Amino acid sequence: MSPDGELFLGLTGKELIVWEVGAHQVISTIKTDLIGNIQFAQNQKSFWVMGSNLGTLVGWTVLVS
Repeated sequence: MSPDGELFLGLTGKELIVWEVGAHQVISTIKTDLIGNIQFAQNQKSFWVMGSNLGTLVGWTVLVS
């Protein structure tokens, strides 16, 4: 959950899901077999997601408008 409670992200092992809490809808999905952790930046304008599978480390940085 984002610090302001507007976005929820989940890594399911099949995809990264971005859910808009207020609208109760999925904003986007990214296909991935990763399961990992989500951390939001202190300025609440970005967050990064990191996961690993079979020795490969993958990270995303997503800007929040």
